This record gives sequence, C-alpha cells and structure tokens, in this order.
Amino acid sequence: MMRKVGIIITVISVVLSVTSSAQQIAIVWQVQDAETQRPVPGAICSVDSIAVGVTDSQGKLIVRYTPRRPQLLLAVRKLGYRSWQSQVTVTGDTLLVPVSLVSQPLLLQNIVISSYRSAREQYAQNLLRFGPRSIDQYLAFLPQISIQRRAAMAGEPLVQGMGMKQYEFRIADVPVLPACTDHMDPANTYIEPEALQNVAVQFAQSGGGFAMVHFVPDSPRMGPKQTMWTGQLSYGSVNREVRAYVRSQYQSPTLGFIIDGTYRRAANYRAGGGELIDPSGFRKWNYRIHGIAQLNPQFRLSGVFIGDDGYDIGFAALPMDTRYDRLRLGNLALRYKPVHQTWLREAVFQVFGSRVDHYMDDWKRPVPVHMDMPGHTRVLGGKLTLHSAVAGVPTKVATEYRSEYVHAEMVMYAPEATPMWMPTWPEMSRSVWNVVGQSYVPIAGWGTFIPHAEISVAQTRLQRADEIAVLQGLVGDFSPERFQYAWSGGMALEGKILDAVETSLQLLYQQRLLHQSELYGFYLFQSQDGYDYLGNPRLQPERRWHASVQVSYNYGSGMLLAAVYGNWFERYVAAQSVDLPSMTIGSHGVKQYRNAGKAWNLGLNLAGWIELLSHFTAGFILKGETGRRSDGMPLPGMAPWTLQMIARYQPENWWIEVQGEIVAANENVARWAGETPDPGYMVWNAEIGWQVFPTVRIILGCENVFDQQYHRFSDWNDLLAPGRNVYLGIQGRLQFPAP
Repeated sequence: MMRKVGIIITVISVVLSVTSSAQQIAIVWQVQDAETQRPVPGAICSVDSIAVGVTDSQGKLIVRYTPRRPQLLLAVRKLGYRSWQSQVTVTGDTLLVPVSLVSQPLLLQNIVISSYRSAREQYAQNLLRFGPRSIDQYLAFLPQISIQRRAAMAGEPLVQGMGMKQYEFRIADVPVLPACTDHMDPANTYIEPEALQNVAVQFAQSGGGFAMVHFVPDSPRMGPKQTMWTGQLSYGSVNREVRAYVRSQYQSPTLGFIIDGTYRRAANYRAGGGELIDPSGFRKWNYRIHGIAQLNPQFRLSGVFIGDDGYDIGFAALPMDTRYDRLRLGNLALRYKPVHQTWLREAVFQVFGSRVDHYMDDWKRPVPVHMDMPGHTRVLGGKLTLHSAVAGVPTKVATEYRSEYVHAEMVMYAPEATPMWMPTWPEMSRSVWNVVGQSYVPIAGWGTFIPHAEISVAQTRLQRADEIAVLQGLVGDFSPERFQYAWSGGMALEGKILDAVETSLQLLYQQRLLHQSELYGFYLFQSQDGYDYLGNPRLQPERRWHASVQVSYNYGSGMLLAAVYGNWFERYVAAQSVDLPSMTIGSHGVKQYRNAGKAWNLGLNLAGWIELLSHFTAGFILKGETGRRSDGMPLPGMAPWTLQMIARYQPENWWIEVQGEIVAANENVARWAGETPDPGYMVWNAEIGWQVFPTVRIILGCENVFDQQYHRFSDWNDLLAPGRNVYLGIQGRLQFPAP
C-alpha cells in the first residue's frame, strides 16, 4: 500500500512542476429567442460538454468556473431549438455569452416517450458531474431504476421492477445479448463511467421489449485542431482495488476520435463489520476506439469499437463464478443531411454487431460435483432511420433487421463418473425485424402531441436435433420453429403550464418478444429461491398497458421533477412449481415459466437539483414502488422507499462532497420469488478533492463511512454490500494544439 502511495506522490510531484495555478472566472449566459427576442428559460448550458446549470425565467445564468485551459467550448440546448455552441478564449475574469437560439422542430432522434426528456437529461448530466465511481452507483440515482446485486460489480438493473428478460440492452445503439443464464453479465458490465455520456431508459422504440436501457458513450467532437491526454489512477481499501484509466482525444475541423481504456483489479471485499465476502474479486479491461469524420457538407461517417475482457469474477451470491467474460462490439454509421431543406431532413444508415462469450465454472468451490457452463451470443444487423418534415410535422421512421445467435450448455463432473452434458439454452438462431414510426405534432400555445407505433417480428429456430429431443422429453412435443410478433402503440403530450413548469403525459400499449430462458431454458438453477427453472415453448407473449405523468419545474439554477407511473400486465410471465424431477443437487424442485394471469405495479419518483452561490450544489431522489399479481402475491423487484442525496461545496480549487442513502424497512416482498424482508439501512459517503493545478486534481474519499452492514432488498441471497472503503485517486490532463 505504501509503495502505491509513494508512486502516486511521485507522479503528482512531476506534474506539479510543469503546471501553474488556476483562477476562477464568471461566465454569464444571456439566452433569448432569435425571432421574438424574448428570454428563453430552462436552457441547459454547458462548458466542455459538462452541464453547469439552466437559465432562469429571464434567460440568464451566472456560473463561477475554473478554466483548465485558455479555450472553452460553450454550448446551449433547449427542447424545440437548434443547439448552439462556440469555442471562446478566456481573456479576463468575466466572460459574457449572449446567445440567440433558433427555433426548430425536433428531428426526434432523441425523443423518449417515457418522461420529459430535457428534465431527465439535465438530471442525469448533473449526476455525471460528480464522477460516479461505478456504473451501478450512477444507475441507482436514476428515476425508475434499482440494482440487483449478485457480485461486487455490475448488478442487474431493474426498470420499474422489470428484470433483464423484459427489456433490451444497448451500448452505442448496438443490441447486446447477455450470454449467461444466471444474469451474471448485464450490459452495464461492459462500459465504465469514465466513457459514459448518458443512460437513456425508454419505453417506446424498445426493440421488442417493454423497455430499452441504452448506454450512450461520450462521442468525439470536431473543432479547432488539438490533442488531449487524460489519465486517472485510484486505489480502494475495502477490496484493494486498483483502477487506471487512460484516454487520448484528437479533434480537427473535419475529424475527431477517442481512444481510451480502463483496467481494474480487485481482491475479495469485506462487508460492514469485517466479514470477508469470498469469492468477490475480479480483473477486467475495457477499451474503445471511437471516431467521426465530416466527409463533405452532406455526409458524416462515425464508428465505434468497444472491447471488454473480465477474468476470475467471483459471485458470492451464486454457486458458480465467472472464469472469463468477453464482449466485442462495433457500429458504423453514415449520416446524410441535405444542404438545402427538403422533406427529408436527415437519413442515417448503420451496420452493427456484438458478441459475448461467457464461461461459468465452480472449480474454486468445495463442492462434490463440479460444473462448467459456457454461453455464447452474437448479433449482426443493420438499421435505417429517416427524419422528415411533411406539412410542418417532423416524423421519424426507423427500420432494423438483426440476426441473433444464442447457445449455452452445462457439463457436470461427478467423481469417478462419466461427465454429463445438457443444453441450458439450446443452440438457436433468431431473425428480428423491427419498424417504428413517431411524429411530433405542435399544439399551438401549449406543447406537442407525439403519437407512436412499433412492430417487431421474430422467427426463432432451434438448430440441433439432440438438444430438441432432450427438451421435448421433459415439456412434450413442440415445433423447433417459433414465430412471434409484438406491437406497441401510444401517445404522449408534452408542454408547458407556465414558463418554468413543463409536463408530460404518456399512454402506451405494448407486447414483448419472449426471452430464450422463458421459451427454452433447461434446468436453470436459481439460487435465490433454490429451484431449477424450465422454459415453456407454448408460452404466450406478455402484454402491458403503461401510463405515466411527469411535472418538472425549473427555477434559476435548480430544478424539481415528479413522476407517477403505473403498469397493468396481462399474460404475466412467472415461474410456477411443476411435478418434474430436479437436476441440481439440493434443489427444492422444478418451476416452469407460465402465463400467470394479470398483475399491476405503481411507482413514484421525486427528484431535485439546486445550485447556490455558484459554490454549493445538491441533488436528491426519492422513489418507491409496489405491485401485485392477480392472486394477491407481491411482485418481485419492487423498490422500497429510498431517499438518495448528494451535496457538494466547491468554492475554488477544492471541494467536499457528501452522499447519503436511506432505505425504509420492507416486509412486503415476493417470498415466492426468493425475496426476504429487509430491515432498511442508512449509508453515508464522503469525499474531498483538491484541484492542485488546472490539469491535476487529487481525490480522497470514504464510502460507507460508518461501516454499516447491509444489503439491498433485491440482492440475491441477501448478499452483503461492501463495508468502509477509503480510496485515493489522482486525475491529470495534458492538452496542446495539434500540428
């Protein structure tokens, strides 16, 4: 430990010798409508791609800022206006920024029919300003999301209580199919917070699921020639985690790219009170190449490649661990935008692919019968998106085709016996075609009406006769080919009640494509309830009706948003006990996925953000959910009342930050799904930082300050969370004009 600290201090000393002190300036935005000359309230202002606040009712925002270089990239965006940005040079202690925004109907590429987009985006961007130490920490602060942990890294996001089978994952607009039958590889495994721009949770345009969780990496940008190098190094005490991040970024007027990578290595962690959680260590690398090129005034080409390699990942809540977990992902997009305005405003063509290889085993566990469980998924496809404006109504139409491949198997090694093989996911291919259409119809004097329609068609084929025969021997005869379709339709109303109050109402009907585990899963042991799970090839698609109302209020440099949502499910898919022999040693029996009638859930989110005197920033979110099946049984995944808070005081070149999480006791849990009552808990984190020079800062923090022993309501087998974690980090940046 002392050797690592010595290295860090040496690096700091070298950097200090070539840098100079920083000086704060005042940035004064004055934003108005270019046509009416009226102030524009609620416009989001940013510096170097980081949101710093919103304009007040007079279109004004004043922020104290410490520039890290003489040139700053300033930007302003507002729903219904063309985005504005400018490269400026700092020459004094006050920077005046007059901005005239040009009104423009949206092209809809970023419209999400789930909540008022501008308010949610602003809240999410403010969270990223705090530099979350993990993707899970960031997700837990978002409305409508909670995290189900099985290990020390990458818990499964629950979206309004819905698990991974009910929604789709994407990274950089590429579908990612997890390859583990036990949900040990959600897509948040494969992206790190240093490379994250936003997480879009949307319920329309969901690719055949009830929702889509889209991890959007930050993009390279074009501008005056320059090259930037960024690096971070940190150490955490609770699991001796070493984390290193390196990034190279280049931009020119027609070209931009990012090359970055993250390395993490951790040992087993200790829970509150000192209990060692074994196994829970891991090693992983994450790396990316992301580029953009302006070929001519009409065509822009962009591409991204992401790789992730994890090894020796311990899953203390499960009977098996991960030997390796690998992702390869790519997306190439050609964007066409006419020079002269026509009915076609923009066209984007993409080709994409992803591959996940996941290998579970239990050879480090003291068990009498060992198992290996490799899984593989592949996705290849293309997508065409058209943005048009006919009769003044912007419309988006997108069509996507993708080919999917899934296969997972298990081999059991009993002492002095022949290994036994079985297909946990029979080898299958699936072709999916999706079409979505959406319009943006202005309502004079109030807001916008957004109708939406989507259809997904899927053809699934099982590939191997031996695997088909094994599954038919248990569940009866069925066709090795399955045709599914899922369609959804709905509408949203978005508008203003007052200048600073914006509202959103959404009504949506959806069907979803069934998951491979639900259709063809073969003896998938769930350690949370202790049962083997079987698929059901005769399962009917689940359906739901969704309604939500959101109100957001922007007041100067603060905001407040409240949302209420509800879901009504038909053909609700749940596992029910069946009279079949179990396979796993110690299993309580066998469950099969069945349509269990109807179900409902309700949720409430209340979130806020405020900045005072340009030095103090604070945010919070209060959320809770409840739901039941038609037979009166509670739904799984319903988050108890949870209050999360962040506050930071940053006068000039230093800051202090406090985070808190308070969770109410929860007795109303789904015992039938393996959930157990939770007594509630309260956890506090603290951090101090020093901006040593414009290019260097040092961070010292402590998570779980009081070493609380706790677990979240949804954590498998009541897996205890990490105890007190003291971490030390250094971040540095070098920037210079490119030749």
